[in-house]
Amino acid sequence: METYNSKVLLSSWYENRLEEAEKRAKLEAAESSMGAYLAKKEAVLRDTQLQRSSEENPSHGDVLLVANHFNRARVLVCNPLDSASSVASVSEDTAKAARACFVLERKEGAGPVRYGDIVMFRPLPELAAVFPALADAVLYKDGEDIVLGKPDTRSASFFRVVYPDPVLSLDHEDTPVAWSAPFTLHHVMSGRLVRCSDTQRYNDLGAVQWCLDLRTKDSLDQFKRPTARCYMTLEYK
Repeated sequence: METYNSKVLLSSWYENRLEEAEKRAKLEAAESSMGAYLAKKEAVLRDTQLQRSSEENPSHGDVLLVANHFNRARVLVCNPLDSASSVASVSEDTAKAARACFVLERKEGAGPVRYGDIVMFRPLPELAAVFPALADAVLYKDGEDIVLGKPDTRSASFFRVVYPDPVLSLDHEDTPVAWSAPFTLHHVMSGRLVRCSDTQRYNDLGAVQWCLDLRTKDSLDQFKRPTARCYMTLEYK
């Protein structure tokens, strides 16, 4: 009788463990399903917010939508985010804070923007007095430099990307580079390529992979932003 009772108790214990395991598996599956649903809902909500930002702020929201939804490589150079005189507020949502100055877009194909590529150069209205409203430009090699200029004249009328070595692409992390616009902004900024995922303010723009972190005290003083911090973001989808 004692042996029989022991077997009954052992059998009951196994049945309880099995039932608990089944309940736990169902709960984990439900949590996983709910997590996937919430992630999808969050993505839809973020896209809706970006769309609303584009409609409410046509001067820069379209650039953010382009960065998230177009399957083409782009280079975004953003306005300073931590200047007291900047109209963008860092404390608000990223879509309003990360205001872009202009866009470089490859006219054909996908992948990194490289020297020799024909790109479209489109500044935003606040920079229209400094840069052309719309122009085609080409990245080309000028000695040790990679220059963005007009295809017909190949003049360094926009800006110059300077490398310590003749690197032909913008896809190397921590490569020291310098960026300058001698005929327009009259200053030189230098920085390093870093992963944007390591920069909290860009986490909401999940597609962005690389940033050129540019820091200078007098970078955009003609726009009255003396403590500017700029980022050139390189997006590859």
